[in-house]
Amino acid sequence: MSPKKNISGCLSLVIILGVLFFFAIIGVRLSDVKNQTPSKTSAVIHTPQPTPTPIELPAKQVAFTHAVTIFFHQYRSAPNELKKSALRTQRRNGIKTALANSRSVKDWIGKIDNMGTNSEGKAYIYIKMESEDRIKLGTWNNAFSDIGANTLIDQSNPLFHVLAELSEGNRVIFSGTFIQSDQDFIRESSLTEFGAMTDPSFIFKFSTLELYK
Repeated sequence: MSPKKNISGCLSLVIILGVLFFFAIIGVRLSDVKNQTPSKTSAVIHTPQPTPTPIELPAKQVAFTHAVTIFFHQYRSAPNELKKSALRTQRRNGIKTALANSRSVKDWIGKIDNMGTNSEGKAYIYIKMESEDRIKLGTWNNAFSDIGANTLIDQSNPLFHVLAELSEGNRVIFSGTFIQSDQDFIRESSLTEFGAMTDPSFIFKFSTLELYK
């Protein structure tokens, strides 16, 4: 074989090896690029939260709440004291009708707004009505105001120990009796008529009270 043919064969081999090497490098780089491509993120599935079951309130409680709340705006917008006074009389009649001419209630539901003891160690408690926290009911918080009403809870009363295990914000179920009043049918403790009509707090003597479950 002549030297020229040997040289030509070597060159051909070198060229073929160079081409193969070139494509090998390209293949490696393409593989790297593919590995570096970020994978598609999986879709985030949001599990819907269950809707709280509405609390079924006693019919008398619903009627009472309505009889009080319908006068909030009417009283605020009344143009003079005469109409304001007339609205309070209308509310008295509405409360009397809602309570079916009785001041006793059974198994009403609300949340403890405030509680504590007076200087004699007797317990007082205020409850916000379920579905309308502008309406409160509770005991007197001092012995002088409580004369004749006896709403404060003595430590000898089993209710005192029940109350001691509860906290402000707890939902409770309770029974008892509103204190009598000629002006509002049930006793309201606000110092002003405006407070009595727009942010009422009714005096109540508890017979039972427990955590709502």
